[in-house]
Amino acid sequence: MANHIAVRKMDPGETEQVKELFETVFEETFFKHAPVFEEATDGEQIYVALLDDRIVGFASFWEPDRFVHFLLVLPAARHKKIGSLLVNNLAEIYGEPLTLKCLIRNEEGMAFYRATGWQKTGDGIGEDGAYALLRYAESSC
Repeated sequence: MANHIAVRKMDPGETEQVKELFETVFEETFFKHAPVFEEATDGEQIYVALLDDRIVGFASFWEPDRFVHFLLVLPAARHKKIGSLLVNNLAEIYGEPLTLKCLIRNEEGMAFYRATGWQKTGDGIGEDGAYALLRYAESSC
């Protein structure tokens, strides 16, 4: 049976589930304690990806800059187009281009962004290390 994947805005009652996903994936990806979810996503729009009605990923989005702050998917749900569906949903709602920063050492994340059409537009160094500035515009892929 095929898996059913849906993407939609987070319901307020789902905050604890998304917070738990955030902490789990953040710590697995960055090998450090996750920031406080509510503070890290304050003012951002949050969209969830559900696989067979279970939240398996989310994107937090800062509207003024069309900036994807967090795009996280549970390891068991990766390689099922969930990240792409979240990005496409944001592009559909908010328009293009979208932007984000990805730590260079996040090799899996960088590979995902390269494979899904994000273009590197610059580099920087933050408190967590070197990062790439990336831009997504489907029309330029």
